[in-house]
Amino acid sequence: MNNFNLLAKLNPNLILKHLPNAVIVTDLGGNILWLNENTAALFEGTKSALRKHTLDELIINGLDSVKSSIAKDAPVATAAISLSDEEFFVELSAVENDDKYYISISDTTAITNFLSTAEKSGRLNKDKNQMICKIATELKSPIQSIQGFSKALLDGLGGELTEKQAKYARIISKNAVDYLYFLDKFIEFAQTESMCVPLNLQVFDVVNAIQNIIRANEDLFEMKNIKVNFDAEEITKRAIYSDENMLKIILQNIIEASVKLTDLGLIDIKLTYPDLVEVRKSGITVKEGQRENSYLKISVIDTGVGYTESDLEDLTEPYVHMLRSNRKNLVRTFGLGSARNAVKALNGSWEVRSEVMQGCVITIILPIEKE
Repeated sequence: MNNFNLLAKLNPNLILKHLPNAVIVTDLGGNILWLNENTAALFEGTKSALRKHTLDELIINGLDSVKSSIAKDAPVATAAISLSDEEFFVELSAVENDDKYYISISDTTAITNFLSTAEKSGRLNKDKNQMICKIATELKSPIQSIQGFSKALLDGLGGELTEKQAKYARIISKNAVDYLYFLDKFIEFAQTESMCVPLNLQVFDVVNAIQNIIRANEDLFEMKNIKVNFDAEEITKRAIYSDENMLKIILQNIIEASVKLTDLGLIDIKLTYPDLVEVRKSGITVKEGQRENSYLKISVIDTGVGYTESDLEDLTEPYVHMLRSNRKNLVRTFGLGSARNAVKALNGSWEVRSEVMQGCVITIILPIEKE
């Protein structure tokens, strides 16, 4: 409610001078009739000096903004100029009474600058990610060459190596593999954060897709002696409408994170249909006509060491980890960040529950029908 609707019925000089905002009273032509001390402070001048100016001289398009505020019965954002010629941003509310405009003005420079900076940062981040996507091949090619040549040396392509040479070649090969994996996760995060690659929505067999992902990671499971259970018994409609590649990004990164935290344990991957109450609670807007099997719930449950509360706070925020020394956590965060970005791109929801030494449960809910 606009406070001036009440104040305009009272003696303004008795009320307005005590308000916390800057207040100006003008005639219908924008000539200043009265103002309070807060106005003088805001515009960096004295009251007498300000009265020599019109509203349009202090506030850019001041009269138009006042009329717009009255017409909309809502605040209007605009710019103002102080008596020291400094431009700043304000929000004004106004009412008309007895052939006068009663105007309340708030300085919004700080929040406007913050939003402007955030918007600019968002654009720069998107531009940065698009650049990374475009030069991804150039970033990876030198490391792939190092990896290939070091492996060739170990295979004896350049002749037999001494024990010391073989040792160095193995170190070079391992570091090249590790760095290439880091680059893959870094580039994947950039791609999913700014969606450099458009979604490819189509119908596919979700059960078959997940089984293929599990099979592709069998060596990883065997290396850590991890048993994987896949339960899709509840699923009556295997054909879903979504992006299969995005689903692979989601599950591959979740599985890799689970494997790293699990030794001699178990990973359960379960598909169910969430009820619509759960869908709404997850933050997804349920549209008219949708049913429970309009959504798919994928739960990945492991028996690993779990995450601490501080881990959970920035589990999918790699920028937070940039200044930290543990690169393994950074790589993991790139992966899980990509998974969460992919879930967001598919208009789904993401939840992580974990306790130290109690394992971890990552639950995603995705819409699976064509709108």
